[in-house]
Amino acid sequence: MYAHPITVDSRDIDHMGHVNNAVYLRWVQDAVTRYWEAVAPAEAVARHLWVALKHEISYRRLHSSRTAWSPRSSPKACGAPGRSSPP
Repeated sequence: MYAHPITVDSRDIDHMGHVNNAVYLRWVQDAVTRYWEAVAPAEAVARHLWVALKHEISYRRLHSSRTAWSPRSSPKACGAPGRSSPP
């Protein structure tokens, strides 16, 4: 399992006290990219990019802290690498 710590900024919280969905997806993209860079061989990182084909968010519970959050993700949960250019 891969952990990617995130610091929540007050600007990330919307008027209802929730993390804005666009911010949440940015965090997911950041986590996926860092995971890929951490586990893939350097030549694969140089040749491939992560491309989100679909985003689906299922909220399980409200997080009580607005200061730090550490999502856990796996390559299966985050997507799969795509080619950086057409074949």
